[in-house]
Amino acid sequence: MSTVFDNDDLDRFMDTYKAQESAYVVPVSGFEQDFTKFAEEGKKMSGAALPWDRTHEYIRFNPGQLTVWAGENGSGKSVLLGQVVQNFGGRFLVASLEMRPVETLYRMACQHFGRKIDGLGAKSYCDEMDGRLWVYDQLDSVEWERIIVLIHYARELGCSDIILDSLVKCGLSRDDYAIQAKFVDKLQWAAKATGIHIHLVAHTRKPSQGEKPSKYSIRGAAEISDLADTVFILRRNYRKEEEAEKPFANQDQEVLRQPDAFLRLDKNRHYGELRTWGLQFNPESMNFTDYQR
Repeated sequence: MSTVFDNDDLDRFMDTYKAQESAYVVPVSGFEQDFTKFAEEGKKMSGAALPWDRTHEYIRFNPGQLTVWAGENGSGKSVLLGQVVQNFGGRFLVASLEMRPVETLYRMACQHFGRKIDGLGAKSYCDEMDGRLWVYDQLDSVEWERIIVLIHYARELGCSDIILDSLVKCGLSRDDYAIQAKFVDKLQWAAKATGIHIHLVAHTRKPSQGEKPSKYSIRGAAEISDLADTVFILRRNYRKEEEAEKPFANQDQEVLRQPDAFLRLDKNRHYGELRTWGLQFNPESMNFTDYQR
């Protein structure tokens, strides 16, 4: 019966990898400084915050992490994420592979100024954001290996965040869960290696009647949510939209007083608690605001 390794094979294997792997084996004393600081600070909330005050005690965004933003097609994921990342105040790169750069910039400029803009507003936005915002000028699907290279280049630009919009445009077969898992694993590695916070947009399946989407509804490999540090699910309130289209006399006013959308923090690796927040959408500014009843 053959074996996986004979003695000569094992010796060659050890010679090749022993020095490499030994570099990663560190005595506990090597962690003393960082470990002591972590123990003293505990899970203190720090890092970039979402635009809405009610969220601040539950979630923050830090370097070297992967966040997945998921929802149905048309739920507003890209709009919300543009607002969120601008709110962080750092440098960021947007790879919006489903929308022309000028459309992406227009939407983000409206969010920045809080109103619809004209040509002067567009010029003002470019002047203000130059050196802070980069756009990846690609519309077709891009091989996932190039996305990893793009993340490393974003680090050379000094970016703190990168938006990848969306997973389906990253050169992955819809049914090849193994390659999807490998890609997300590489994204997590790239986040840690570069210190960039990666924001990955993903789609959820169309829910059944009455079903609320969750991280388990994300299309594709389970590793998309398993490997992420944080997962958000954005859900539009379609019932409210349908109610608003009815004649006034037939409208349910209680439904019309509901939020326009619901943002669910459905995975929270670093801080633990899960929450859902109601949001209102302002078409003029293209911003989501905190729901006020």
